[in-house]
Amino acid sequence: MLHSLTNIAEKQNCQISYHENCRELIIGIDESNHYLFFFKHENEKGTDQYVHLTEIQNCKLVNKSRAINKKENNVMVIDKLELSFRPIDKNKNEFSWEFYNSEVSSHLDDELQLLEKWVKIVNNQIQLKKNSNSKPKTCTKVVQAKVQYLERELSR
Repeated sequence: MLHSLTNIAEKQNCQISYHENCRELIIGIDESNHYLFFFKHENEKGTDQYVHLTEIQNCKLVNKSRAINKKENNVMVIDKLELSFRPIDKNKNEFSWEFYNSEVSSHLDDELQLLEKWVKIVNNQIQLKKNSNSKPKTCTKVVQAKVQYLERELSR
């Protein structure tokens, strides 16, 4: 899957500086050029997407869930997980990338944790670009430090 993600990035003259995968999907970022890439293999075909983060206001995790009553407990069932993007341009619509859909996959792996982590990574990258005109290497070091911090926090 990394090969597929790298191909998507190369078409945009980018290189993946950090990536992660979960089951049949992979997400990666080019911190220098501020691009985010996504590839999902599903039903014998692949879906590839990318976004230039300089055009994005923010991103958020969309967790579509429902409560099921089981005797004395309410159980929350996740139906869909998406990474949603809000463009800076008010004339453009919000869009999202689907990471999990209960109608397609019967069980959830680490998609929720992956999305929680990547929402922070993406929003940090957007904020870095907005707040500074620093060199890409500086941005890379800051993002890598934040990724390491988030990994430690999520492993607790």
